[in-house]
Amino acid sequence: AGAISNALSINGDDAIELFSASAGETVIDVFGDIGTDGSGEPWEYTDGWAYRANGLPANGGTFDAANWTFSGRDALDGESSNADAAFPIPVGTWQIPEPTSTLLGAIGLGLLCFLRRRP
Repeated sequence: AGAISNALSINGDDAIELFSASAGETVIDVFGDIGTDGSGEPWEYTDGWAYRANGLPANGGTFDAANWTFSGRDALDGESSNADAAFPIPVGTWQIPEPTSTLLGAIGLGLLCFLRRRP
């Protein structure tokens, strides 16, 4: 896999690492085992798809195949459209998890500290 003009060029046996350049290249999410050819690995989906289980957040750099659903290898071979596929990609169904009350409390506390320090 490689980044090409801000796009990924992958075929289903590549590991992917998403990181934030603005946060000192902090790893946000990982799919697969970086540096490993995914052929024959549990996370391989060559000519198919992988879909993160609904509501799960980014993994912070620790990949867990149990957090994903896979179409299986070659699931999209010979298919002319997603609608007609035997194993269609579940497009547009993933939902972002709600922030926890702890996170909301921390954001609120940070906002109060900021407002208190303003002249």
